[in-house]
Amino acid sequence: MDSVPEMRGSQNGIHPRIPVSYDLYKELKSEASSEMQEGNVSCLKFVPLPSTVGKCRLAFMGRSSNPMAAPDPNLMFIDVDPLLRNVDLTNWSDLIKPLRIDDRKKQRSVQHDLLLERKRQSPTKGVNDFSFTGNRLLIHGGKTSIFYADVGEIPKFVTHEVPALDDEPRMDPKLCPGDVNFMAFYRNGNLWLQNIKKNGEVFQLTIAGQENKDFKGIYAGWVNYLIQEEFDRYSGYYWQETQSRTQRIVYEVSDESELETLTYVNHVAVAQKICRAGGATSGSARSAAATEAVFPSTGSENPKTDIRFVEFELPGSDAEDNLNVRRYKLPMPLMEYLPWTETEKQGYVVRYGWLGEAGIWAHVLTRLQNKSAVVFIPITSFIDEESVISDDFVQTSPVFILHQWTSETWIKETDSVHFFDLKMAENGEEGRLEFIFHFENMAGFEHLFHLTSMVNWNSERIADLPTIICETMIRPITSGNWQVLNTGIDIDFANQLVYFQGTRDSPLETHLYRVNYAKGSAHNESCLRLTKAKFTHFEISVFIKENLFLVKSSNLTTPTSIEAYRLVIFLKEGVCPRPLAYLADDVDAPGPEIFSFKNSDGDEIFGQIYKPENFDSSKKYPTIVYVYGGPRVQNIKNQFSASRSERHRMYSKFGYVVLTFDNRGSDNRGLKFEGVIKNHMGFFEVQDQVEGVKYVSQTMGIIDENRVAIEGWSYGGFMSLMAIAQYPGVFKIAISGAPVVDWRLYDSAYTERYLGLPEENPQAYNDSSVVQQVQNLPDEPNRLLLFHGMIDENVITTNMMVLIEKLTRACKPYDLKLFVQERHSMRSSRTVEYYEMTVLTYLQQFL
Repeated sequence: MDSVPEMRGSQNGIHPRIPVSYDLYKELKSEASSEMQEGNVSCLKFVPLPSTVGKCRLAFMGRSSNPMAAPDPNLMFIDVDPLLRNVDLTNWSDLIKPLRIDDRKKQRSVQHDLLLERKRQSPTKGVNDFSFTGNRLLIHGGKTSIFYADVGEIPKFVTHEVPALDDEPRMDPKLCPGDVNFMAFYRNGNLWLQNIKKNGEVFQLTIAGQENKDFKGIYAGWVNYLIQEEFDRYSGYYWQETQSRTQRIVYEVSDESELETLTYVNHVAVAQKICRAGGATSGSARSAAATEAVFPSTGSENPKTDIRFVEFELPGSDAEDNLNVRRYKLPMPLMEYLPWTETEKQGYVVRYGWLGEAGIWAHVLTRLQNKSAVVFIPITSFIDEESVISDDFVQTSPVFILHQWTSETWIKETDSVHFFDLKMAENGEEGRLEFIFHFENMAGFEHLFHLTSMVNWNSERIADLPTIICETMIRPITSGNWQVLNTGIDIDFANQLVYFQGTRDSPLETHLYRVNYAKGSAHNESCLRLTKAKFTHFEISVFIKENLFLVKSSNLTTPTSIEAYRLVIFLKEGVCPRPLAYLADDVDAPGPEIFSFKNSDGDEIFGQIYKPENFDSSKKYPTIVYVYGGPRVQNIKNQFSASRSERHRMYSKFGYVVLTFDNRGSDNRGLKFEGVIKNHMGFFEVQDQVEGVKYVSQTMGIIDENRVAIEGWSYGGFMSLMAIAQYPGVFKIAISGAPVVDWRLYDSAYTERYLGLPEENPQAYNDSSVVQQVQNLPDEPNRLLLFHGMIDENVITTNMMVLIEKLTRACKPYDLKLFVQERHSMRSSRTVEYYEMTVLTYLQQFL
């Protein structure tokens, strides 16, 4: 490579700096990108479709392997033959004609834009999501366009656009399970029903929602910011699964009317708006000039959530048919039924859904998330929405608390849940409800449990009691010092098997396992791994009816492959099924090395290292420590990570050692390991990072200890600042992107989980604050490089402004780069390019 200077060490064995130019950056970035190439694995959300060809047809979102095809994702399909093995299915076929949607002129929705940001997604002109109900596909394309296609219209399904109402977007659309000619959606604060074939006729389902120009109010069928961002739920309503013409939808009402509103300004959009008044006709703004959104900060008012449902008969073919909607609510908000304090009741309904015809289940957490309950709400507990509650009102049925528990640290939300049908006794007053739930055991590791609750409607026992605490038997299904993931479970009822993902083999790998839920952890030999060893498996789809499962797999040196397997009932431990088909082939690629060490408290800490290209063990190299370090994230896995690996591989080509550590507080190691950050963030995490650097320096002897930088974004940006403030002799430069500098400036659900309420625990907030450490930041110039997006509604830009003011008053030098059109993440490739060039140039000049 002619343009790269020869990498010779100086006489003292210290590796020299490599000059950075844009051309060299592009060349090495391209080289790293080609080495990190994962091929055609950009497929998401596999769904089985009916097929008459003796094969299992799977639909999914993907990009065509044809280089002449449109670059946006489309709906693709493959046919897996369950009787054959090792079938090459790497050439995917279009299920529908590729969509190229130009909806730039459609009205922009703030809620839609922010939902994409919560999902960490970017809008495309192709397929963004899809679902399958009955024999019909519902396809979401572009920003807010909706299409449907019926199974059987082959070779390519014919798409039909659902008639638009106007420029107002229809969000979270879902087909009715009883009649796929009807679709529910959220719009303007309420839920609506649309006949997608009959001229697009629309009916209003809910009336509780209100909106105003200040973008705060009451929303029916919509998920508030905290549930989206901190609890990973993005839908605010669910159809009851029934084929009846009488349909029900359970939904939440979120009251945000008392929350504070912040305004985010996109100055490019402001300039574009001004210039248009002067005759300009184009611009490059990626969001509105001004966006107003609520921000529930620590200690402030939280959204209030209630659970309701609507019931209605689907309209017939008669043009005069109207929709008779019956709306139901609880006599008082759900959280009021719980025997908790007023502060605890300001908590969260993190999951809920239908429990057959019997009623609704919900998983709720207190505001501090250290107390939790699973509740059952019978249909008969609800009253008409228009009812007035008087003093002599008697509730028909109580709310049943099936299980409640507490934690010294915090309790997580979970999707690894299944409820069996409620079994009633002949007298109609007693019932037994069995369900599988996922939570921490006494040792702090997350596992599956089988619970049996006795539900009693005996009128004498429950007289005047709005809430009944059930007698519940709990039996562990899995156990041990490893984690069952909260990503969901699949149930094989015929064989009493539950399929789940976990870390039983290694904390660095996730696998698909199965266990007999009727036997439980006393028979741990029944817990079998179904995926190949020495790999990490993710985005796993299990199809019980089709007797099939799909996995994406990779390890450090093997990019992602996608494989289909048959579900085999009779297997021995350590014997995995052979793949039926390969949907994407793997190729060999360079990767980092994983190692571990014991910190000063005896905990095993995992680390990862990229060594410089043309590595010479006799030389010492400048080092970049990439850090996130916060809870609910695990960086060190036996997994190929193309996006981050590409950047780190590029750094190594410039002659840097790149280190990453999963310090205490990181995910998937149990609550004891993760919970050390409780009431003190940015201390133990930083300590482990420093000990990791020293370990590599002492055992490998390849680090130039005078040239160590630390780089991080979000929590990693906070960590970078706390690291250089506490250990300025270890880290010469800190690169900090979008950091929280005072946890009073972050959202309530995340921060209070770890630090409590600020008025009750002010010392924890002060100890965990960057602004309290400003005096300890370096006095020398060129040691602090800061980045922030100016329309960041997650870690609001106020954090950076407060830090700059503190730095100015303390006469501390810093370098600042602002991204005018970026939110919390860098979405634009040009922004990423600018960021990387800036970091490399800064390190070349000053490290």
